[in-house]
Amino acid sequence: MDQINFLEKVTLFKNLSRDELESLASISEIRIFEKGDFLFQQNTQPDSIFLIYQGDVVLFVTTPYGEKKTITSFGKYDFLGEGSLMDDSPRSTSAKAEFDTTVLVLHNSDIRKIFKLHSLLSVKIFTQII
Repeated sequence: MDQINFLEKVTLFKNLSRDELESLASISEIRIFEKGDFLFQQNTQPDSIFLIYQGDVVLFVTTPYGEKKTITSFGKYDFLGEGSLMDDSPRSTSAKAEFDTTVLVLHNSDIRKIFKLHSLLSVKIFTQII
């Protein structure tokens, strides 16, 4: 997988320089989730951003009565969990692989280290989040 070419197609990173993309690629972790695996669960602490390389992910909420309500689904070049960079509140949703799904995971602690090296990077990314 060519992480840099993939990252530049993700809307969250559309205004980044090659150097900034290389920095993010260097901290990315490729993970494969099998159908039915959770990327993250409701009421857990957020710690990562997930970028979908291949497959589909459904985002849903579980009501107090145990009912699952689908919010949306995501596919290639979509991302989830970006709000975790701004807020440490527990996740309000869950995300589950609909099919075998390959994602790039960027851990918030690593992203924050990159922000210190590339001061404008955080501004560019937060601008896209907003």
